Amino acid sequence: MAIVVKLSRLLRMHQKELGWYEETLRQGYPGAQYHAMNLAALAQTVKFIESLIDQGFEDALVAKFFEDLGEEESQLPVKGEDFIRFMKASGEVVNAPDPVYWMNNPTPLLYRIEGQIHVKMSHWVNTVSPYHSVFIRLDDAEEGGRFTDYVNLEKPDRLDVAYLGIPEKMAEKFRKISHGDYLRLAGLVNGYAASVYRRTGYPIQMLSPLLLPGTLGVYFSSGAKTPATHMHLGYITPYDQRFGEVLSIYRERDGVVPDSRGRAAIVKIQTYGTKVGENLYRIESEEAFQALEELAGEYYPLLIKAAKLCGEGLYLWLWYEGERPRYRRILPPQDLFPTILAARSYSFFAKMLRKVWGEGPNHLLLLRKKSIRLGDRRAIIHIGTEPRKWSGEKIYLDIETGSGFALPVDYLDEK
Repeated sequence: MAIVVKLSRLLRMHQKELGWYEETLRQGYPGAQYHAMNLAALAQTVKFIESLIDQGFEDALVAKFFEDLGEEESQLPVKGEDFIRFMKASGEVVNAPDPVYWMNNPTPLLYRIEGQIHVKMSHWVNTVSPYHSVFIRLDDAEEGGRFTDYVNLEKPDRLDVAYLGIPEKMAEKFRKISHGDYLRLAGLVNGYAASVYRRTGYPIQMLSPLLLPGTLGVYFSSGAKTPATHMHLGYITPYDQRFGEVLSIYRERDGVVPDSRGRAAIVKIQTYGTKVGENLYRIESEEAFQALEELAGEYYPLLIKAAKLCGEGLYLWLWYEGERPRYRRILPPQDLFPTILAARSYSFFAKMLRKVWGEGPNHLLLLRKKSIRLGDRRAIIHIGTEPRKWSGEKIYLDIETGSGFALPVDYLDEK
């Protein structure tokens, strides 16, 4: 039977357990490495409970292993100051990854117990015996409406099963959603996560804002694994506990161009391109574009689309090993980050470069790069465009290639 205990009592229990591990470690008993692992987990738990108390929480609902609380699953988004206070406590002490690593962020699971919403604390921390489950009641919490209610979930057909590379009997563990629905969902989830992070400093679960070129399908999975080529897009569980991983199946492109063909293409670009500076060429003439197509191979259509979408013109920069580089990689300015997302929806390689010397654009948005042997030296081929600020919609989908991206949608209930 679940009972309500004071957080101060729970804190003393964990402090006592932590003290035992610390003393065991100081004494140098066998198994110290195992003890050290428990020590670190318990130290974080102690800090977490202290932070919850500092945020004004007094009680916890605790249950032993396998005790049935009659809990019903709830989900994010949730409104209310109690949830914000809980997340502030989490942001102060729980080890969390960098916010951009959306695929790994631990996020609280919510439950409705006797009509009230609780957050499961033991999903994050190492609680001690005899308690297995620890819940914090959120008195003013209100469910905000499930984001996935706006998504059309379809059962996979035979073609989807082939894409996923699974037996047909496992198809029930997947649900397919459209490219557009996924991008709209990612915009909602990431906007909500950003609003929570601004108020609490804790990065809850996000979804990838990107779909790669050649995306054949986007799927929710309820625990099944797929051996097929896929991209992990995040976890939907905190927003819909019926499912876990979100993944996309995509067709890989063959970007291999023989060096002999690549060297010939570079010579043509040097001949027909507009020389902007030493080893830097703007591609403008028909002959130069033909040479670029030979150099880029199957990626050529994506380069053209990305350049038109994200920048002005196309450039080829050759950097020879050992020479002072004309451009260096930098973190993109915040106002150009949407442009980076747009470019990455066509290429994994999209990075921002800043000029450090010589002629040419002050910034290049790198779309592709490749190592090649030119004579007796190795060179790195950089193909890029001069970036411009994104002025399009928050959701962009290229139906022809299956690629797209979503910018965060402001969460309307943020205070």
